[in-house]
Amino acid sequence: MAFNTKKIKVLQAIAFAVLILLTGIQYEHDAQALEIPPADWEITSHSGLTQYSTNGFYIDNHELSFIKTEHSCDADILYLSLTSYQEDIHRFEDEIITIKITLGEHSELIYVPVLNIADSGVGPQLITLTNFHLNTLFLEDLSNNESVLVEILEPSIFAELLTSDKELFRIDGLSQTRQKAQNLCRSGSIS
Repeated sequence: MAFNTKKIKVLQAIAFAVLILLTGIQYEHDAQALEIPPADWEITSHSGLTQYSTNGFYIDNHELSFIKTEHSCDADILYLSLTSYQEDIHRFEDEIITIKITLGEHSELIYVPVLNIADSGVGPQLITLTNFHLNTLFLEDLSNNESVLVEILEPSIFAELLTSDKELFRIDGLSQTRQKAQNLCRSGSIS
C-alpha cells in the first residue's frame, strides 16, 4: 500500500508541474496577444493650427494630441479627447480635471480644463481637455518612452461618467512626428 501512495504522490507532483508549465505558457501567449501596436501618428494642419495625434489602445476614439499654433511653432499644447455616454457629463464643461500621466516608472499630475463636450448624435459624447502647455523636460520624458498611461483622478464623479477613466497611448516615434509637425507649422502648409 505504501508503494501506491508514493506512486500517487509522484504522479500528483508531475501533474502539478505540467499544470504550472501550461499556465506559464498560456500567460506568455496572453501577454504577447496584448502587445500594443506601434503608434499611428496623424498630422493635420488647418487655420493656423498644426496637430499631431494618436488614438487610444483601450478605446479607439480616445485621442492624445499635441497642437502647435502658427505664432508659436516651438510650443506644444496637450489636447486630450475622451468619451462618455452619460448626459450628466455636460455639467463638467469648463471644470479643471486632475490627470495622472504615467511614463514608465514616473508619474506626474497635471490640471487641465474641460474645453468642450460635443454630442456626436449617434455615438458617445466627445470630451476635449486642453490648454496645458508642455515644458521641454516633459516633452523629453514623453519622447523617451514608448507609451503613456493617462488616468482621470478628480473629480471622481467625472471619471466615473467617462467610457473609461484610463487610457493607454502608444507614443513611439513622437520625436520624429513632433519634428514633422514643427516643420509643417513653420511652412504653413501640408506636404
